[in-house]
Amino acid sequence: MRFHWVSQNKTGNEEVAGGYMWCPKSNKNGTRNPNYEMMRNAQAGDLVFSFRNMRITHIGVVVSECFEARKPVDFGERGNAWADIGWKVLVEYETVPSGVVPAMHMDVLRPLLPSKYSPLQNDGRGNQMYFTTLPEELGLMLLSLASFTPDMVRVLVMMVQGAIDRSSFAIAAEAEEIRKLDAKMIVTKEIPETQKQALINARIGQGTFRDAVFVLEPRCRVTKVDDPKFLRASHIKPWRVSNDQERLDGHNGLMLAPNVDLLFDQGYITFESSGELITSPRVASQTWQQLGIPHNQKFNAGGFSREQQQYLEYHRSVLFRAV
Repeated sequence: MRFHWVSQNKTGNEEVAGGYMWCPKSNKNGTRNPNYEMMRNAQAGDLVFSFRNMRITHIGVVVSECFEARKPVDFGERGNAWADIGWKVLVEYETVPSGVVPAMHMDVLRPLLPSKYSPLQNDGRGNQMYFTTLPEELGLMLLSLASFTPDMVRVLVMMVQGAIDRSSFAIAAEAEEIRKLDAKMIVTKEIPETQKQALINARIGQGTFRDAVFVLEPRCRVTKVDDPKFLRASHIKPWRVSNDQERLDGHNGLMLAPNVDLLFDQGYITFESSGELITSPRVASQTWQQLGIPHNQKFNAGGFSREQQQYLEYHRSVLFRAV
């Protein structure tokens, strides 16, 4: 079992009540915070300790993987310093009776704190971070201090299984809202109307972008499906981090079968410039087999153009879930 820590002093009430964790993708100056990026490692079934006001008030079970989402409107003015789009993870929280004050237990916690990205200082005060992953020994000790036995944890995880099954609907709804927000932003741009419509269509894999990709990629690289009805035009460098030229560039796209498109978009597969398929170690071998994706074997999807290789370099270094 994996354990995480989230410090929710500013927005804890909203996040616990709403059943989620949310953080911006970057700092105000545009730099990426490693603790924000670390939240992308959360997986369904993981446990997370909610810390605020010097105490652990809740233990949650993660019910979705990290996905792109709008800043919650519940944050109000407290969210003014953050960008509108960030990372979100759905969580089912359970109250810790009386809470756990780490400062009162540092004699047993201090030796278990990680040397890097520790959630606590040596005196038990929280460090300036939002999210971090904990060593297993530390997580188990915190569970013990909270009087959560392994049997209680198993029951808690089973209780939220339905929430895990439903999480895909919430993620899809967030994605639709982001597309609407993007379309609204495009409409306000000082560019020709034809370009506005082309950008809106490109956001959902339609129009001139899809046509441009299909000329270069007439079939799915993995499944070899070539019926356009069952192919999606997927951006290699994501739409949100691309400029307008990249958003319409056919070389910044692959035609993929729906299941392959999902895996590629979420960073579970990527490609070497030579065409070698790379699969994430975060997916079980049995799951790869069930999905029909080659795993633990050489599979070459064919060569890529020089322009595609540049976009794939971004995908491998930024999006791919290598660990």
